[in-house]
Amino acid sequence: MGEERDYDFAGIKWSDGPLRCLGIYVGYDKLACDKLNWDDKIVKMSNTLRVWRQRNLTIFGKITVVKILICSQITFSAMMLPIPEYIYKDINKLLYGFIWNKRDRICRKSLIGTYEGGGIKMVDIECKFKSLKVSWVRRLINDADSNWTAVFSYYLKMINMNVNTFFKISFRTPNQFPHINRLPKFYQEVCLYYNEIKTQKEINLMNDSDLMNE
Repeated sequence: MGEERDYDFAGIKWSDGPLRCLGIYVGYDKLACDKLNWDDKIVKMSNTLRVWRQRNLTIFGKITVVKILICSQITFSAMMLPIPEYIYKDINKLLYGFIWNKRDRICRKSLIGTYEGGGIKMVDIECKFKSLKVSWVRRLINDADSNWTAVFSYYLKMINMNVNTFFKISFRTPNQFPHINRLPKFYQEVCLYYNEIKTQKEINLMNDSDLMNE
């Protein structure tokens, strides 16, 4: 439920529901915001797939539809917002239901693989969403003195760190670096996903651009 607020200020009428700001809905009612930012988009994706399901597409055609027409509908939310736990499951259920109509016929990991490895390059939703979050690391580092990074800098000061020091720390779980729990969920995801890829690929974003090529 949303929190009670005094909406009469300076003659301005304030909404007690979610507000749309630069394409994202924000407000005190998290459930209402999640519905607008995520659930409604998944419904839209489902409706789009229902239309394309009527066509006699090959599996390659279906994957093209998924990559070009479907994933693009939710990419902005994945890049700008913390991702609810149920989203990965719901989207994968929708996408693979479209590809196979019923039960999976090929292991999803195999389907996601390269042509050389026997796959057909199906999009890996989890990896795609994580890479969108990790792309913020370069922006936060290169624009550390910009006004738009002030919120992130504020939270870093609470744990006595600056941006360069923060992203040099390596860990795999929040238990290894408990301070991360003091950051907003969005920044937690940015840092956790960056460290997950960094430790797997031995990448250091401070010195090179390997991460952006992964």
